[in-house]
Amino acid sequence: MLKTSDDTNPRTRSDDVDGFSTETADGRVAASDRNRRTEELLDRVRALLPGIRSRAEQAEDLRRLPDATIQDLTEAGVFAMHAPAEFGGLELEIDALFELALLLGTACTSTAWTATFLAYHNAALGRFPAETQQEVFADRGFALSAGSFHPLPGSRGELVDGGIRVTGRWDFCSGVMHSDWCFVDVPVEATGDQPATRFVCLIPVSELEVVDVWHTTGMRGTGSNDVKAEGVFVPAHHALHTPDFHGTETPGALHRPGHSLLRMPIYRAAGIFHPAFAIGSAERALEVFRTEIAGRRQRPVNGGPLVQAPLTHSRYAKAVTLLHSATLMARAQSDEAGAHYAGHAGNPDLPARAIMRLSSVSAITQAAEAVELVTRVSGGSMFRRGSELDRIKRDMAVLLNHNSGDADFHTETAGKVLLGLEPTGAEAGAYRAL
Repeated sequence: MLKTSDDTNPRTRSDDVDGFSTETADGRVAASDRNRRTEELLDRVRALLPGIRSRAEQAEDLRRLPDATIQDLTEAGVFAMHAPAEFGGLELEIDALFELALLLGTACTSTAWTATFLAYHNAALGRFPAETQQEVFADRGFALSAGSFHPLPGSRGELVDGGIRVTGRWDFCSGVMHSDWCFVDVPVEATGDQPATRFVCLIPVSELEVVDVWHTTGMRGTGSNDVKAEGVFVPAHHALHTPDFHGTETPGALHRPGHSLLRMPIYRAAGIFHPAFAIGSAERALEVFRTEIAGRRQRPVNGGPLVQAPLTHSRYAKAVTLLHSATLMARAQSDEAGAHYAGHAGNPDLPARAIMRLSSVSAITQAAEAVELVTRVSGGSMFRRGSELDRIKRDMAVLLNHNSGDADFHTETAGKVLLGLEPTGAEAGAYRAL
């Protein structure tokens, strides 16, 4: 059972964390304060955008975020936004995460992705028992952690006295180059008296090998490398049964019922904020096209300025419409999910979740279509090294190939749900991910 705030000796009075005054005597942030805190945080992030944009090419060269960007985000309070209030965190909700991802996406998609996950993973760690939270949050009120639910073949855990011994390899650990912790999904094989199961295990990065595989054309700055474990011992309080970790009643959620993000399953939360990366990037692409390309580029064979061409007017209007539609859909599902879990409810029913996932993947697709409309007529110079449009186009291609952007898979799955078709055994996992 989780200890109370008095038992764990947290900061429960008016301590300042990254410039925010926190009044958390009850271990939670009052709902009435969250809008103000969200706006304060987003204002700080807006002030960082020019610097982050100026370092976008450096992030690609480094294949991780520059130290200056991590420092700026830390000082702005980004990484404390979903940390527990009893340790000085802000306990903001999914709407704040969505707006963060969108804002940072207008500056650098890799930065948006990495920073958003590093911020959100504090809510993931907030699902663990109090003893674990004391270890990861007590020093500075937040943690930097990566995570992966993709064990590669051969990954396994062995139940031993006091915990689990873990061996394996996991890919797509975004932000691991900046992290002190990494949580991974570990399969445990059946034994004579124990059925096969899975655990989400939290491991110090110092006990893992980071395997440098992130050599990509898009989203280069995320540093989404693999991690490898060789017989690492994970104590029992650093492991949560995987269905419990993804459920609505984790130890952390029961301890802090006022923080609804702790009750929102990770796949659902990811489906809500993933479109924001594409929307923010598309906003920037349209702005660059309007301010730097359309008035300068000449149409071929003495066709005059691109900005004077009727087809340009039509193309740009269509791009704006697609982006507007994507934004409306994405924000609507963010609001709907936030309100649902704030009402202390369990998961929405399957048809409602299917609609949410359709909204998410459709928003990503439409934002990508908006980018394609303007980049198709931006000329060969946009492919020169350092071009923002080139980087956005490459990043968008990666977003579309992420499982959250897989329109074929999600429309097929959601369509079957909405038609009332029961899942086969093989499809049950896909349905649960809605």
